[in-house]
Amino acid sequence: MDAAAEEDLFTYAKQGADLVIYSGAKAIDGPTSGLVVGKKDAISWVRMQSKGIGRAMKIGKENIIGLTGAIERYLNTPGETGENMQERLHPFIEALNQIDGLEAKIVQDAAGRDIYRASVKVSKPSAKEVIASLKTKSPAIYTREYQANNGIIEFDIRAVNADEMKLIENRLKEIMESGK
Repeated sequence: MDAAAEEDLFTYAKQGADLVIYSGAKAIDGPTSGLVVGKKDAISWVRMQSKGIGRAMKIGKENIIGLTGAIERYLNTPGETGENMQERLHPFIEALNQIDGLEAKIVQDAAGRDIYRASVKVSKPSAKEVIASLKTKSPAIYTREYQANNGIIEFDIRAVNADEMKLIENRLKEIMESGK
């Protein structure tokens, strides 16, 4: 199971998955790394990646320590529930829809369930120009840019608090009002 961005590190194992692969950065707010959980034989298949089938990601000691810290924090600190994230996301979407030139909505997965990202359609300036402008001031604001060519910017709110969401909203309003 590719569970790169799933927040629950136990669900798929409990459901009987032989192998689950998580992203350290996406799943548990850790560094760029990966976490492989599963049955011994299935994990051995993943190890074969580094022996010629494909190139496994190589991370340094700092990332391993960072991932270990993120796992400890995950296990010892109750995380924010999906319900809480939705409570933060809805006002953010509403606020973005009040900004001229933006059309925001909640991203849905293949099953039609809301996930914790805001999809923002930009009219003018272009999405790429807005993305570049978001990075110019301190603090720089980084977005999911996969659909920038289609005029869409996505914001993943899982690792962003309400104050940071307000900062994003204000910065977008400033950019859209200036036209650049």
